[in-house]
Amino acid sequence: MFYIWIVLLCSSGLACVQGGQVFRSVEHKQVSDSEVQVSWVISPAQALSWNYKISHTFHLSQIGDCQPVLRSTQISRQLESSQTFLRLTGLQAWRTYQYKLKAPVTYFKQEEVATGTFSTRPTRFPSSTVRNVHVENVTQNSADLSWQEPPCVERNGPLRRFDVLLIGADSQNVLNAYTGVCVTVGNLKAGTTYLVRVRYVNTIGPSPFTADVSFTTSPSAFQRQMTQRRASVNLGQDTDRSFCNVVFMQLALFYSFF
Repeated sequence: MFYIWIVLLCSSGLACVQGGQVFRSVEHKQVSDSEVQVSWVISPAQALSWNYKISHTFHLSQIGDCQPVLRSTQISRQLESSQTFLRLTGLQAWRTYQYKLKAPVTYFKQEEVATGTFSTRPTRFPSSTVRNVHVENVTQNSADLSWQEPPCVERNGPLRRFDVLLIGADSQNVLNAYTGVCVTVGNLKAGTTYLVRVRYVNTIGPSPFTADVSFTTSPSAFQRQMTQRRASVNLGQDTDRSFCNVVFMQLALFYSFF
């Protein structure tokens, strides 16, 4: 006895059947988010014989759009010859499953195999967060942000985008969407501390935000000069009244500007 293995790509909802000696047709339909029904029609010539036995195997082949699953538990069982459908239950969301039906061909001492593949849809929000948020190359008005994607198996659905929340010292929040894992943010204020939070979004909704990552932009030349003068005043240097007046005027201008 040898096997006829099917490697054809078939239309949605139908299994691949070669030869048609046993199975006239095999199809599957989703009953619920966690259940699929596989049904088949036996060819009239084969239906006259009560010697055939149909066997069934079923396994997980891929999680979402991640790499194929190399090792998964395979469920196998023997079916009654009079049986024309079975239900696959306990399915997980955003998974691809493969099933096979095998039956002997009465007159040719062969086995006919019908192979079908179906996918369950995403139904859950992301359950994890973005990894390793980093801030580099900080200047007076820009900074480079980067992060790592969460593992594919934790996304619970196709990854659509990343949201970056930037919180400034003036409590102004800016939320921007990106498709990559690195970005340069600009138009920042010099000498200002910012907080960064990142999340990702699948087809159902967003993940939780990451913990805050802070950074401070480089001070402007004027800010550096004011810092140096404040230090001099605190050390008791240049403490004549005319200098203090100049410092006060410049501080007033600085705060009115920012």
